[in-house]
Amino acid sequence: MQLLWFKDAGEFIQASVDDAWSSILYGVALTALILFLFLHDVRTTFIVIVSMPISIVVTFAAMHALGYSFNIMTLLSLGCSVGVLVTNSIVVIENIYKRIRGGDALDTAAGETGFIKKLFAPWNRAYDLVCEKFNSSIVWTRKHAMTVFLLTVIFSAAIYFFVVPQVGTSFIPDADQGEMTIRLEFPTNYNIQTTEARTREIARQIQTHPEVRGMVVNIGFAPGSGGGQISQAVYVAQIFCKLSKKNERKESIEDILESVRKMLAKTDDCIVTLTYPHIFGGNGASLQARVSGSDLAELEKAGRKSVENIQKTGLAKDIDSSVRQGKATVNLVPRRVILQNLGILLAALNNSAKGSLEGIEVGTYRLGSRSFDIRVKQKEERGMMQIEQMSVLPNEGFPLPLSAVVEIKEETKPVSVSRYDKERAVMIYANPAAGQALGTVAKSFREEISKTLPPGYRTNNVGRAERMNETSKEFAEVIVLAILLTYLLICAILESWTNPFLIMFTVPLGFLGMYLTLFLSHMSMMGLLGGVMLIGIVVNNAILIMDECGNLIRQGVTTHDAMLQAVQNKFRPIVMTSIAAVAGMLPMALGTGLGSELRASCGVGVAGGLTIASILTLYVIPAFYFLFVPDNAPDAKHVWREFFRKLFRKKA
Repeated sequence: MQLLWFKDAGEFIQASVDDAWSSILYGVALTALILFLFLHDVRTTFIVIVSMPISIVVTFAAMHALGYSFNIMTLLSLGCSVGVLVTNSIVVIENIYKRIRGGDALDTAAGETGFIKKLFAPWNRAYDLVCEKFNSSIVWTRKHAMTVFLLTVIFSAAIYFFVVPQVGTSFIPDADQGEMTIRLEFPTNYNIQTTEARTREIARQIQTHPEVRGMVVNIGFAPGSGGGQISQAVYVAQIFCKLSKKNERKESIEDILESVRKMLAKTDDCIVTLTYPHIFGGNGASLQARVSGSDLAELEKAGRKSVENIQKTGLAKDIDSSVRQGKATVNLVPRRVILQNLGILLAALNNSAKGSLEGIEVGTYRLGSRSFDIRVKQKEERGMMQIEQMSVLPNEGFPLPLSAVVEIKEETKPVSVSRYDKERAVMIYANPAAGQALGTVAKSFREEISKTLPPGYRTNNVGRAERMNETSKEFAEVIVLAILLTYLLICAILESWTNPFLIMFTVPLGFLGMYLTLFLSHMSMMGLLGGVMLIGIVVNNAILIMDECGNLIRQGVTTHDAMLQAVQNKFRPIVMTSIAAVAGMLPMALGTGLGSELRASCGVGVAGGLTIASILTLYVIPAFYFLFVPDNAPDAKHVWREFFRKLFRKKA
């Protein structure tokens, strides 16, 4: 006997954690490079970069106090915050530079050598040109604030009505763990020997796939099956396959499953279901729906029709239901009057029938440390002949045929009967087709099933789809609470109840940016987790602008001039912090290592939302300020009064 270490879940977890740490380190390095590009000074860049590991180490102390460990979720949060950790440091350094150099930090950075000046000269000229164009665009925004406002409304409406519906909703992205499971279900009249022979034949066929490294075959047992599916029966089997690692092959796990699915497409008398392990355990079908009602025949009819309708949509694969052809059974109903007259006890009749069909254990045979039961029974014969030839022995007289003392009835009974809320239920199973989101398919799933149901019958999604809906509702509450807390915090910082309203307009811009980035893709629960973090990040740029504007007003600058100068003054730190934050997330968003699917679903949306929100903030906040905050200059004109005056003049 040779013991082989076949499956180790810790191996994938450790590899995922290591890859997450690599993404964080790459994010730190990329952020440092971006800062050096702006600051032109190694010492100053080093000062800012030191704040990043210090912030992370402080986080470890908080994690330890709260009982958290280094896992996929906590590392995901750290990865999202890498670039954000330096934003405050950048603002502080920028203010110091402005005070030392009179606002010309780019041209004369502290400690800048001649070589550094020559090295960054092209960049400086390009940056000066960008600043010049931006200043001109802000002046134009002041004159055409209403145009910017209307363009923002149109842009937001276009994304909301045309882009957001195209972004499907999924639960937790599945990671490629280099494993797949093939569930086999044969006709119910198969015995264990026939099931084993056919399963081994299919296993030999699968073993020819170049990416299969090993397998474990279970006969009569299919662990991990979805609710309502038979997991133990002589006609079911399961093949667990170990594949080559993700970074050792070109094909994705979905490609491998599709090739194996085509390989087994011509397998007769077998229901084949292919899955791969979910990131948080289990390998059952992603889509499960329960149909419940009073009549089992109506439920089975609805189940078969639902499978046909779902297959026509093309949105799902591995479509199946718990409806199965009934299994033939033979019932032996005792003729109690005859048994009593002949003096035959029911227990004796039971032992006689059981001994003929199943056998009776009469002893134990031991071989070394192992023992084997010795069972005596009649020779097995297929069909009813063995039962018809059975006989019983009364207390007195000759043996009688079994049919003389029992009534033999042949019936077809369901393989399994599921119940829910004291009603019979049928389960429908499927997996989303390639490129389809779980939420989109689940909605279609329920609609197609509802078409087949008679009055009084109902359906509801269970499994991952149900958990996804529950999680989405909880995230909606969390997002509302996060927005409220952010608003209250900004009110405390700015000591105002009105100015934070303008700042909070950046939050929907961030979410619209997320959905625009995820166009034709999926929004997962990890993406929503990143969205909650995004709420506290996108407001930073607007806070810088409004805070600078308030300082200028207190110095005697008129309101609109103060906003114009504030945006121009804060353009550089906003660009630096935004690029640094996005750069810190890019390794996580674009990573391809083990477990990267989970991090990418969060990083891509957050990076895209932050990028678009940062760009729009530089124009939307000033435009809204010019529109809704009156200019206190002596010769200023009220924007809305002029707008309506021109509007009604044209109509007249």
